[in-house]
Amino acid sequence: MSFNRKEHIINNIAVVDPVPNMRDSEISEFEKDLIEKYVLKIFKKKLKEDIEIELVSSNFFYESYSIVLDNSKYLLKVGLSLDSKKLETEANCLKLISDLISPKLIDYTKEEEFEIEFLLTTWENGLSFTEYGTEDLTYNFGTFCAVLDFMHESDTSKLNNLDYVFSQNESVIELFDELEISDLKIFEKLVDLSLNDVSIIFSKLREQYEKHYEENIQVLCNPDIEKSSILYNSDYIKLINFENSHTSDIYYSLLTVVCNLQFYLQAELIDEFLNHYYNNSKIVNHLSFEDFKSNYYKKEEINKIIMFQDLFHKILFHFNTDGPFYRTKKLFEYLIIYVTLRPTIIKYLPEYQKSFDKLFFTAIPTVETYDFEELKLIKEMHEKK
Repeated sequence: MSFNRKEHIINNIAVVDPVPNMRDSEISEFEKDLIEKYVLKIFKKKLKEDIEIELVSSNFFYESYSIVLDNSKYLLKVGLSLDSKKLETEANCLKLISDLISPKLIDYTKEEEFEIEFLLTTWENGLSFTEYGTEDLTYNFGTFCAVLDFMHESDTSKLNNLDYVFSQNESVIELFDELEISDLKIFEKLVDLSLNDVSIIFSKLREQYEKHYEENIQVLCNPDIEKSSILYNSDYIKLINFENSHTSDIYYSLLTVVCNLQFYLQAELIDEFLNHYYNNSKIVNHLSFEDFKSNYYKKEEINKIIMFQDLFHKILFHFNTDGPFYRTKKLFEYLIIYVTLRPTIIKYLPEYQKSFDKLFFTAIPTVETYDFEELKLIKEMHEKK
């Protein structure tokens, strides 16, 4: 599962991603043999015909494959980063969430001796709302909100909480210790943030979290619910990708949905979403709608700070592992969310406004945030390392 050499480019078109999967789509003989042995072990039978294996996507933590066996299709994720606990978290969630609204977990195997793990689930048919669009999603608000509430009702006793997530996010600082001095200098030059600044920012975000966050209604929260992770066909809406799930207050979970699905672009969409959720929810029906809606907006500011902490961690991780000029499509997704959270974050951390703008606008060099000639010099620094 070798990755191609990183490509560092500068491009002011944010949606361009030169190697979106980080690797070639062709599957090696080693991968094929590994997957076939695993599948045979799980299904405990000899093959009547070859297994059809196709790479679906690739990221830093795991590879995703579609598997066709005896006319049945499955999704297999293979991870080589056990410390991340991504696939383990997803497996735990799928055990708790109804198959009516998520893929069915078939197997989760962790082989610590070989530092490899496998997650096998059913393959869910249907297109995501990336293809259908926001209008079709809002047309199906009732069903979507019922599915969301069904997820919220799931057992949360075995899941990590926000304290754990905060600590895990803060540990991204440790990656800087592994950087070469030249890489660290490039980062500092690019965004005007020192390693000490990063630590201070995390400390200030934690201070606000510990001071203001309240968990009145604990739910299972999937902070990665976005258009690409909501599948629809004529029979159902299902949610996929639970690798970063945890428990949280219900209003934080609802805010992540609003931000990730960009409902904030039309103010009336937020109220429509909250109205549909309330009418389809068993969790909040002990409240009046006015109280439910008031609670959402009352907690919005602290929840945005918490969401930013997660976003800040993600982009720092991206800079450390992929580089600032690579996989720009993902950086663009971070930028869209940052723009929505920005007024709140600047209110609490005004001294870092310029640095945050540089950090999140790296994929789109602009006159306001960058000197383009300076960016070219930084790119040359990368190439000369």
